[in-house]
Amino acid sequence: MEHKWNTERIAGSHPRSLGCQNWITNRGKQMLIPKVEKFLRTHEMPATKFGRLAAQDPRFVLDLRMGRIPRPATERRILGWMREFEASERAAQTLNQVQVYGALQTKDFSHAL
Repeated sequence: MEHKWNTERIAGSHPRSLGCQNWITNRGKQMLIPKVEKFLRTHEMPATKFGRLAAQDPRFVLDLRMGRIPRPATERRILGWMREFEASERAAQTLNQVQVYGALQTKDFSHAL
């Protein structure tokens, strides 16, 4: 007598794949944690601050480091937040450069440029 498990396994419907879509969708893709770690280093941001801002969960990065696999929707939301953060930071840097340039011109420090 063959067990149901063996039949399902042969048929390709592994029990883990039935209840956990993340296991399927994250196979073969780069996981989220390397991108988050790079972001944290680049922006010199603590893991808990990132978690609070991006996921409303200060333990988010710590959980990722321990093996947590977020849902695809959560992963998209986090990646979108990271893109928006970087875009707003670039815009702020550009605005700061324009203000400094304008201040130098109005005080006749244009020779310093």
